[in-house]
Amino acid sequence: MNPDKKCVQCEYFVQAGADENIGECHRYAPHSGALDPTSMLKAKGIDIQTSVYWPKVDINTGCGEFEPKAP
Repeated sequence: MNPDKKCVQCEYFVQAGADENIGECHRYAPHSGALDPTSMLKAKGIDIQTSVYWPKVDINTGCGEFEPKAP
């Protein structure tokens, strides 16, 4: 990882909660996880609600979607 492209320096990073080392990645819409049980259960006629979340990230990590924060 490029040391100049940390999550904390990214346009999509949002500080969340009391832990200053953790934030949320707002690059994409929030999601319910890798598997979406809602669609599987709705196919069986079961109506449920699920929670969605923004992915949690450490301030010192990074990814290929990095965009520098606007000045």
